[in-house]
Amino acid sequence: MEDNIDSHVSRSGQVLLSRPSNLAVRTGRENTVKGVPGPVGVAANAKDPVSTFRLFVTSESSRSIMTHTNSKIETVADNYDDENLCTEMDETDLDHHFRSSA
Repeated sequence: MEDNIDSHVSRSGQVLLSRPSNLAVRTGRENTVKGVPGPVGVAANAKDPVSTFRLFVTSESSRSIMTHTNSKIETVADNYDDENLCTEMDETDLDHHFRSSA
């Protein structure tokens, strides 16, 4: 290998090459990372699917989802022999759905 190219071996054994940056050119401001990457603010506290879901879906949206779901349940309930399969949804059921689909 050439002397002016840095290389290193990855964990998988693959040789990775990286060309040295041009020291005569300063990195543009828009290409410089400022701060620590990752979620910030209240998003940093989202540790599971439900809390992440709640960042994007308001209580009002949840009520709308439940209203429309319960409306659909009413229209198809007569097709089922087991009444337990067609119970109305509440907020706990909605949260449980997102926990179990993760």
